[in-house]
Order: sequence, then structure tokens, then C-alpha cells
Amino acid sequence: MTQYEKRKIKAREKLEIYEKNLQSWYESLRRTLDTQLSSSMPHQVGTIKTILWVNLLFLGLGFQVMKDRPFVWDDLFLLLPVAASVFALLTALIFHRHKWYGDRGDIDFPHTLYDSKFPRTDLLSALLKDAKTAVDGNSKIMRSIARHMHFSLWSTLLAGVGLAVLVISHNPAVVTKGETNMSQNEKPKPPSQVPAGTRPAHENKVERGITDRPKPAPKQDDSKK
Repeated sequence: MTQYEKRKIKAREKLEIYEKNLQSWYESLRRTLDTQLSSSMPHQVGTIKTILWVNLLFLGLGFQVMKDRPFVWDDLFLLLPVAASVFALLTALIFHRHKWYGDRGDIDFPHTLYDSKFPRTDLLSALLKDAKTAVDGNSKIMRSIARHMHFSLWSTLLAGVGLAVLVISHNPAVVTKGETNMSQNEKPKPPSQVPAGTRPAHENKVERGITDRPKPAPKQDDSKK
């Protein structure tokens, strides 16, 4: 075997090892991409739907409390967090519907490999690049959805606290108890005492009219005459 043939065999072995490494890396990225598409992203959507149902439940319970009375500012402690949570979740669902599947849409790409010196290597490199782009794109979408979910979770917790405050503050038993305690704490006012010299003028006139009336003259006994 000549030296040239030995170098050729060694170069072919290196190329095979390189192609195996590309194949292993591509399979790893493909498993990650399949996990994103089949598990991680659907799980996020399911969690979003659950949080939406919880917010709608809080909103329905709040309307049951508020239906028999006019609007008060305490209602905003429930309405504002629910609105913020629903807006964040709907934004995550509407603006992040796009998914990366790692498929090369160029149908003419196989024809470009015909004149390639290393067609398998070029094919694996292209598939690897597409899979890496898809994984990175889906990861970016998932991080954005996670931020919206984090915000909506805190808003949902605030909505729960607002609902509790709303129910407690408008509970008839609590209101009645508070009114009873206020009535018990109020002390009866003593009757106003008016000094004698400061009584109304008409009362003084009536009293003077009674005291100043002349006394009748005593009757004389007719037997003494």
C-alpha cells in the first residue's frame, strides 16, 4: 500500500468520524426539538388555560358579590388584577402561536448536493443548522411565554386577595357586627340642663304671670255682723 493510499484511508476515517459526530449532535437536537413540540410547549398552553379558568372563576364570584349593590372603589382590587392577568395570558397565546419545526422548506436543496464533494457531510450540516435554529427559536418563545405566565400568576394571587377582601367587606354578618359594636361604643348624652337665668323669655313671662297674679281677698264672715 502506497503512502497516498494510506493518507486517503486516514482522511476517509476522519470524515466518517466527523459525520458520526454530526449525526449524534443532530439526533440530540432533534430529541430536544421533539420534547419542546410535544411536551414543553403544550404544557405551557395547558397551564395558561388553567390560570384563565381561575381568573374567570374569581370574576364570576366577584360579580355575585357586586350584583346587588352599586359600584365602589373596593371592586378595583379584584377587577384590575383579573384584567391584567387575562391580558397577559391572551397576549402570550396570540402573539406566540408560531412554532419552529426544524424543516427545511427549500425543495431544491437536495439538488445542490449532487455536485458536492461531501454530500452527506453537507446534508448533516444543513439539517443540524435547521434543528439548532428551531430549538433556539422555540426556546425564545417559551421564555417569553414563561414571563407572561409569571406575571399572570402574581396577578391571579392579587385577584384572590381582592376577592377575599371584597367578600369580607360586604358580608352582611360583618357589617351588622360592626354597626352593633359602634352602637355599643356610643354613650348616651346627658340631658341638657339650662340655668334658671337663661331660660327662654316666654317661659319667664309665663312664670311671672303666674307669680304676679294678685291674690283674691279673703271672704268676710256674715255671722260677725
